[in-house]
Amino acid sequence: MRDSVMWFLVGSVVVTALFVVNIRHQHRLAYLAFQTAESLRDDLNDEWGQLLVESNVWASAQRVEKDATEHLSMRAPRKGEMKYIGEEAAVDDSRLVDGALLAEGSRLVGTE
Repeated sequence: MRDSVMWFLVGSVVVTALFVVNIRHQHRLAYLAFQTAESLRDDLNDEWGQLLVESNVWASAQRVEKDATEHLSMRAPRKGEMKYIGEEAAVDDSRLVDGALLAEGSRLVGTE
């Protein structure tokens, strides 16, 4: 009886050791997949930052104006080329500031 208990205990230890080895191997594979995913995430974050910078460069007002001038032959209208439509058409030039119409009761900053 003593021998059978001993063999049972030895067999249990061997089986348990095999399970531990298998679990450690699975853990190492999962950790490797985690590190790969983390690296991919970092690369994608870097690319996203570069795309945001590129988007801001392409959408800047100076860039749009430059492209409109060079490629589309566009320009800002001169004062004599602007026409006002509607009720504001009869407004005198005293309420125009840089081509923009001041609303009633509004004032320029620094003026009374």
